[in-house]
Amino acid sequence: MANQNVFVDGHALLIGVGGNLPVTVDDATAMREILVDPVRGAYPSGQARLLTEGQSTRDGIISGLETLANSADEDSMVVLYYSGHGCKVQEGRSEQFFLVPHGFDLARPHETGVSDHELTALIEAIHARRLLVLLDCCFAAGLPTAKADGAQTITKAAMPPELHLVLSQGTGRVIVASSRDDEMSYVGNTFSTFTECVLEAFAGRGAHSADGFARILDVLAYVLGQVPKRAGALGGVQHPFVNRIDGLDENFPVCYYAGGSKAIPGGGSPVASPLPMPHWQKADLAARRQTLQANLQVFGLQIDALRNAQVIENDPLTRFKYDQQLLERMALHSQAATDIETIDALLGGGSDD
Repeated sequence: MANQNVFVDGHALLIGVGGNLPVTVDDATAMREILVDPVRGAYPSGQARLLTEGQSTRDGIISGLETLANSADEDSMVVLYYSGHGCKVQEGRSEQFFLVPHGFDLARPHETGVSDHELTALIEAIHARRLLVLLDCCFAAGLPTAKADGAQTITKAAMPPELHLVLSQGTGRVIVASSRDDEMSYVGNTFSTFTECVLEAFAGRGAHSADGFARILDVLAYVLGQVPKRAGALGGVQHPFVNRIDGLDENFPVCYYAGGSKAIPGGGSPVASPLPMPHWQKADLAARRQTLQANLQVFGLQIDALRNAQVIENDPLTRFKYDQQLLERMALHSQAATDIETIDALLGGGSDD
């Protein structure tokens, strides 16, 4: 993954539509900056493309996604970030989702917007096994208004309804919307609340271990935990929506959080190299391994129980709580498994479960 502290497999497309939403440009720019910063995400600069304002038209977004698909391969880690409006356009009995690019015209949504069908096909063309799609779609108050003839109506939408189809290509594909359809996406002092939390997660906030990586489960747990709190402090309600998390089979790294350093920003220390140890230390490690193995089994049972509860739960807020709990347990399960592997290496081979 690393080559002289460069996250060589990292590819990204960051889109900030701008127009009547100037914060979207700041959001997308900050996302690119943290990913290519050599002391943060350390993506190769040429593999992280930024589209803002006039670059983020329908044609610009489609071209950017096609370029991303051509440049990334199966081993790539791909981040697709969009900050702007998402909407549903009602035409008679037909309803369709669109991203609202720069220059969107409600009278010609198919010619100036990016439909869910098109977006899904473009993302399906990205063959990376690890894909993170972040949709920071703003609230409906800033959307273009419907034409006077009333032939079309437009409402806010946070998640393209067909986009879940891209998950069928692998277990490392995650799609996150900044809020639910009936909620606003709030803005803080500099960035949107959602983007602010993602930036912090990419910088190592919420990391469960000092291994140098901002890992997907840690990122999701941090964002899902922080956004509702910060929106609440602004007097609002906002719950990020994760399309699906139960299919993840690894806590894969999204980026470095400190340019390859293992020190957790704001505290913590690098992971120590294995050193010779006395017998009593080996005994302590063996006991620690037994505890971790027991915890691993408990976390596995809790994960199964939460997945079963999700299947039968219809209330969105309760499902959101299950999502948070599931992410936390999956992160703990992954960390316990990693700690067991580390102890096995220190003990020189492992032990029977």
